[in-house]
Amino acid sequence: MGVVDELKNLNAILYALRQSFEKLDTKEMVKTLDRYEKVAAKFIEVLELNTAAIEANTAELKKTKR
Repeated sequence: MGVVDELKNLNAILYALRQSFEKLDTKEMVKTLDRYEKVAAKFIEVLELNTAAIEANTAELKKTKR
């Protein structure tokens, strides 16, 4: 499993925790988890873009070597 998949799992866990905290009515915990969830989502987005760029660069390098 790659880094992006692991972060997606983490994000899902954070979402589930937030849902649990909502039921407990602990607003501060919910706010904190919302922030963590947003940061994790942005990090996933950046990692996906970087992964795509690396794959494109690798493919280009392979073409150049031929």
